[in-house]
Amino acid sequence: MKRYLCYKILLILIGGFLLNSCKKPAVGYLSDNVFYQVSNLVASQGVTTYSSAMQLNGSSTPMTVTLVGARNAVTGEDVLDSLTKGRSIVTYSGTITSADTTVEKLTKNLTTALKPALHVNNIGGRIELSAATSFIGAGTYEIDVQVTNSSGTKIIKNACQITLQPIADPYVLVYRYMRYYNTATAVSTDADGEMKVDIKYSPGEETHVNLKFMDKNGVYFNPSTGEAKRRSTTYPSLRDWTPYYPEVRSSTAFEYRIPSIGVAFPFFDTVTPGGSTWVDAGGSLSYYRLDSGATSNGQECRVTLSFKFLAAGTYDITCQMTEITKK
Repeated sequence: MKRYLCYKILLILIGGFLLNSCKKPAVGYLSDNVFYQVSNLVASQGVTTYSSAMQLNGSSTPMTVTLVGARNAVTGEDVLDSLTKGRSIVTYSGTITSADTTVEKLTKNLTTALKPALHVNNIGGRIELSAATSFIGAGTYEIDVQVTNSSGTKIIKNACQITLQPIADPYVLVYRYMRYYNTATAVSTDADGEMKVDIKYSPGEETHVNLKFMDKNGVYFNPSTGEAKRRSTTYPSLRDWTPYYPEVRSSTAFEYRIPSIGVAFPFFDTVTPGGSTWVDAGGSLSYYRLDSGATSNGQECRVTLSFKFLAAGTYDITCQMTEITKK
């Protein structure tokens, strides 16, 4: 009897093992907590902006992410078609360098393409906002995405908010600095606190920059007579960043024209004035000086500026020296 009972228990154990071995193992894992690290992506209209990829929270990869819904966060209006509609914007088709010294050479590296304002990358879910957001009204939008991996599919409602803001200023003053330089002793003195930089912008179809240097009484230094000039031939000025039109030196300003081609200026990040290489990623590093014979302290005012211009129009830039007068 005991032997029979042992056989019965053994058969039950073997049967259970065989039954479990026939079950299909679970394939992959899809977390209930897949999310964007930044829950509200803030961007300026017309400015290319990216989010990071979604946080998978242990989910199996690869994971496919698909945009399935978008709406105005305030009104609830469906805006999926509007955000994903292809719109005509100017993009780069090649690499622009400072060697492209004419408008014709410049435009050969540009093309017009249809781009949606919003795209969600299928791999990883990175949110991509293009320059076509300039066609989308400012406001806050909510998006829904579908995530899929080997374990299954889930819809994530309100996966991220996107806040589009108007561009506050169509320019960026990337860098500014001023120092005095004694030509007799070759000694420099920091004087950045003694210079004000004022930028006034007027919208327009063409892009012009008028760069002026002024003393504390509002009197302009004269570029046409050399009272204001570029630092040297081996240091860049704005002329090196926009070689397409001649630099004009009037009695009050350096005058530059920039091609209005639908992309932000500068168009490249490296210039080589006099064979010397200068790199400014995202700006237009430029060096100027006020001649020591034109300043009340008898020293050069050495000014460094870097700008980024985002829209067509006229930029009137005035650098005022607050402690010196023009002789």
